[in-house]
Amino acid sequence: MKKVNLSLKQKVVWRKFLFTILLAGFFFSTIMIARRAVDSYNTKTLNNELSKIQEKINVIGTSNNSNQILDNIDDLETKDKSIVIYERERIEEENKDNEIRTQIEQLAKVNRDIKGWIRIENTLVNYPVVQTDDNSFYLEHDAGKNKNRYGTIFIDEINDVSNPEKLQGQNIILYGHHMKNGDESMFGSLERFREYEFFTANDSINFNLFPESYKFQVFGVYLVNQDFDYRNTRLGTELDIKNLLNRLKNEQIQFREVTLTPNDTILTLSTCAYDFEDARLVIMAKLINDGNIKGTNQ
Repeated sequence: MKKVNLSLKQKVVWRKFLFTILLAGFFFSTIMIARRAVDSYNTKTLNNELSKIQEKINVIGTSNNSNQILDNIDDLETKDKSIVIYERERIEEENKDNEIRTQIEQLAKVNRDIKGWIRIENTLVNYPVVQTDDNSFYLEHDAGKNKNRYGTIFIDEINDVSNPEKLQGQNIILYGHHMKNGDESMFGSLERFREYEFFTANDSINFNLFPESYKFQVFGVYLVNQDFDYRNTRLGTELDIKNLLNRLKNEQIQFREVTLTPNDTILTLSTCAYDFEDARLVIMAKLINDGNIKGTNQ
């Protein structure tokens, strides 16, 4: 093979060309890092502002202001104290409802797509939850509808969460980013559920769909391909549920025994995973009212 000898001039040109490529790469990387930092800062700032409103809703919902409404029942001129107690409780609940409604309206001023809030203890998941008729929008927009690579947590467009009566029989699906750089914001910290110790010690998801509050108990952690059919928003028949749980057994990382019926409501959290191409980490939980689902592990 004939050896190619470059002249001094050609070598200088090549060196300048390579330097230019490296310099362009450096500037591009710097810009991308800067943009990521700005997006992260904007996300945290907005979330902190919204969190203050959400905390007021929580405080109002758990406060007891009855003594401020009617301080001393004994001073009232009535022999039927039960009537007074009933009226006091009625006024108290009415005041709470009005205060909560005011705070929800404050969130709506930021964005009417905000439908609720999700919080998981011992993770960074403490975010507003939005919904619109386009699942792709909030992949690249924050809760204030600003362009942002971190996106925000959103409910599948097909789910109907307009009132509590419609939740029965639904698989409510929430999507959130898990950044490849290891950032635990949004759904990144769901990775912790892969660990047996964390899974057994942290089984609750607090999910508000304004103005109601719900508690879900995690029963499964799965690693699936994005084409896996975990995103059906209806539970279907008992046979449909049985078939789904059987198929999920092959994909499970952690699991505790659960009983599901067509009348139950489950919550599915979906985020990216990097174990293989198009991988998804999926957390499933059951709505609970009184007590817990059976907590044995397999």
